[in-house]
Amino acid sequence: MGFRIQATVFVGLLSQLAVSGWAYGQASDEALPARALTHEKSFTAPKATKAPKIDGDLSDAAWRNAARIDDFHQIEPEEFAKPSRQTEIWVTYTADALYIAAYMHDEAPELLRASQMIHGAGMRPDDTLAIILDPFLSRRSGYGFFTNPNGVRREAIFENVNQLNFEWRGIWQVESRVVEDGWVTEIEIPFKTLNFNPNLDTWGFSAIRRIRRENEEVAWTSNNRAVNPSSLGTVTGLNGLEQGMGLDILPSLSFIETYDHDTGRGDFDTEPSVTAFYKITPSMTAVGTANTNFSDAPIDDRVVNLSRFALFLPEQRDFFLQDADIFRFGGIDGNGTPFFSRQIGLSDTGAPVQLNLGGKLTGRLGDLNVGVLDVLQSAHYNRNGDYVDRSNLLVGRASMNVLGESTVGAIFTSGSPNSNDENMLGGVDFNYRNSNFFGKTLKTSLWGQQTATEGDSNNAAAYGLFVNLEGGEGLWLDSWYQAFEDNYDPHLGFANWTGIHNYGLVTGYTFRLSDSWIRSITPVFVYEMTRGEDWRVQSERIAMQPFWIRSSEGYEYRLRLRHEREVLDNSFEIVDGVNVSVGDYGGYRTNLMFMTPNSKKISGFTEWDLGEFYGGHRYSFDTRVDWRPNKHFLLGLGYAHHEVDLPEGDFITRLATMRANVAFSTKWAWRNYVQYDNNSDTAGVNSRIEFSPYAGRAFVFVFDQSLDVFEDWDIRAAQTQATFKLSYTLRY
Repeated sequence: MGFRIQATVFVGLLSQLAVSGWAYGQASDEALPARALTHEKSFTAPKATKAPKIDGDLSDAAWRNAARIDDFHQIEPEEFAKPSRQTEIWVTYTADALYIAAYMHDEAPELLRASQMIHGAGMRPDDTLAIILDPFLSRRSGYGFFTNPNGVRREAIFENVNQLNFEWRGIWQVESRVVEDGWVTEIEIPFKTLNFNPNLDTWGFSAIRRIRRENEEVAWTSNNRAVNPSSLGTVTGLNGLEQGMGLDILPSLSFIETYDHDTGRGDFDTEPSVTAFYKITPSMTAVGTANTNFSDAPIDDRVVNLSRFALFLPEQRDFFLQDADIFRFGGIDGNGTPFFSRQIGLSDTGAPVQLNLGGKLTGRLGDLNVGVLDVLQSAHYNRNGDYVDRSNLLVGRASMNVLGESTVGAIFTSGSPNSNDENMLGGVDFNYRNSNFFGKTLKTSLWGQQTATEGDSNNAAAYGLFVNLEGGEGLWLDSWYQAFEDNYDPHLGFANWTGIHNYGLVTGYTFRLSDSWIRSITPVFVYEMTRGEDWRVQSERIAMQPFWIRSSEGYEYRLRLRHEREVLDNSFEIVDGVNVSVGDYGGYRTNLMFMTPNSKKISGFTEWDLGEFYGGHRYSFDTRVDWRPNKHFLLGLGYAHHEVDLPEGDFITRLATMRANVAFSTKWAWRNYVQYDNNSDTAGVNSRIEFSPYAGRAFVFVFDQSLDVFEDWDIRAAQTQATFKLSYTLRY
C-alpha cells in the first residue's frame, strides 16, 4: 500500500510538471540568449562509408572526406585572441559511432607535457584535447571526453551546466601519438555509450586544447572563458544513428579473502554480480543490478575533521554515477541535498552493505528529464548497534527544460537506509540561467523541500534561494539564503545542520593583466551568517582575500584574513577526550597558500593557517609534493598538521599520505595509496593492480591492509583483505 501511494504521488508530480512546463518549452528556441547565438558556429559532418581504424594514424581514407574545423581561438590567457599554435579537427560518423581526429601542431614536440598513463586519472599537468558533446542540444547537460599525447582516456558528464563529474565512466576508444611537428589523436565514441534524441540531427559540439607549458587554452567556441553545454557550437547531419539492441551486460566475479589478525579468523567469499544497461529508446536508459558489491571501488581520502558537522564526500561508484546529473537538485552541494547516493550501500559507519537488487531509469523525453532509482538493500547493523531490516529505497526526479537555458523540477524520495523508520521527502526547484546577462552568466535557483518521518511532518521543511553571477573577468558574486527547520531529516539525502537560517555573499573582482608575469589578480570579500530558528546568531564569518595572484606560468599565491564567530549551545567532542564547551567564541585567523604549476616534474602546494580557535589557538600546516620523473611513475607525499591549544586541553593531529603509481603502459597500472592519522592511530595500505586491455573490460586485484599503530611506532596488522575482480561488458 505504501509503495502504491508513493508511486501515485510521484506520477502525479510528473504529470503536473509536464503540463505546467509545456508552455515554457514551446519558446525554448526563441528564448536563446542573443549573445550565445553570436558565438555559435556550425558544421556538417558527412557519413563515412567505412569506419576509420583507431590507431593514431591520420592517413585513413575516412578522414579525407570528413568535416574539418581549424578556427580556434584562445580562452586563456586572452579570450578570442589568436592561438600560438594551430589545431585541426576532423569529424565523421557511421551508423554506430562518432569519429574525431585531431592534429595539435607544435614546433617543439619534445617539450610536450604527457605525464599521465593511467586511464581515468587527472590530466591537469599535461597537454590535452577535450571534446564536448550535447546530444540533446539542451544547453544544460552533456559529455566531456579527454585525452593526452599518451592516448589516456578520461570522461565526465556535466552537472548544473558547468560542473564536471569525472566519476562517470563511459566506453570509448582513443589512440594518440607524438609526431615530428606536434601530436595527433583519433577518437571513437560509440552511440551505445550516449543518450541522445534520434529525431535530432544536430548536436552541441566544441573542442578544447590545452598547451600546458604555455599555460594556454584554445577552443572552437566559448563564452566568458567557459566551454560548457551553454556555449557550444553545433554539428549537423547526424542521421541514421543506431544503438543495436541497446543492451550492455556487465557480469563480474569477485573473490574476497578477509583475515582478522586480532581474532585469527579468516573468511573467503565468491561474489558474482551482474549489472545490465538497456536503452529503451536512444534517450532513455534502464539499469538493473543484482548482488552488487563495491569491493573494488576507490577508497575515500581520510580527512581530519575539526568541525562539529559531518563531511560531504563525493560518490565514486559507477552504478550511481550513470546519468547522475539528472538527480541534481536546486544547485545544492552539501547541507540540504535531498538525494545523496552515498547513503545507499554504505552503513552510517562507512562499512559496505550489499545491494540485493537495484533498478534505475534515466533519460529525456523531449524537454522532460526523468530519473527513477529503486534499490533493495540488505539488512545490517548501524553505528548504534541496532539491527536495520532489509529496506526498499526509492528516488524519483523530473525536470522540464524551460526559458532557453532554465529548468523547473520536482524530486521524491522514500526509505531509510540506516534505520527502520519510515521517511519520505518531496521537493520542487526552479533553476534560471541566462548566459547573456550584461556580458555575464546569471544563475538563480529557488527550491523547497518537505520531509516526513514516521508520519510527523511538523517543522520539517527546507527552502532556499541561490544567485550567482559569473564571468572570466571583472565582477562576480555568489549569494544565498537557506532555511532548514528543526525536523527536516532527509534519510536518503544529506543534512548536517538543521534548525537554522543561513545566508551570505561571496564577491570578488578578477583583474586580467597583459604582457606581465601576473596573469590575474582576484581580491575577494566573504560574509556569512547563520541564525537559529529563534534568529539568535549561531555563527558568523567575515573574510577578506586581499589578493589571489595567478602567474603566467601557473604559480598561485593567496592571502586570506578572516574573523569567525561560533555560538555553541551544546558541547561537542572535537577529538577523543577533548570536548569544546558551551560558549560564544570569536577570533581572527590568517591563511596563506602557495602553489606551483602541476606541469613541473616536482610540483605541489603549501598552506598555513593560524589564529584563534574556540577560545584557544590553532596552527595548521598542509602540504603536498608530487614527483613525476617520467610518464610511468608518480610519487606523491602529503602531510597535514593541526596543533590546537584549547582551555579544555591541547592536542595535535597528523595525517600523512603517500601515493606511488607505476604505469607499465596505458593498459597496465599498479597504484598504491598509504594513509596514516594519529587520531585513529591506524594506517591503511591500498594497493591495486589494474589491467584494462579495452574500455569496458577490466581485471582488478585489490589488496587492503589495516594496521594498528601503538606508542613507539609499534605497528601490528589488524585486518587484511584481498579482492580479485573480473568484469567484462557485453554490448548488443
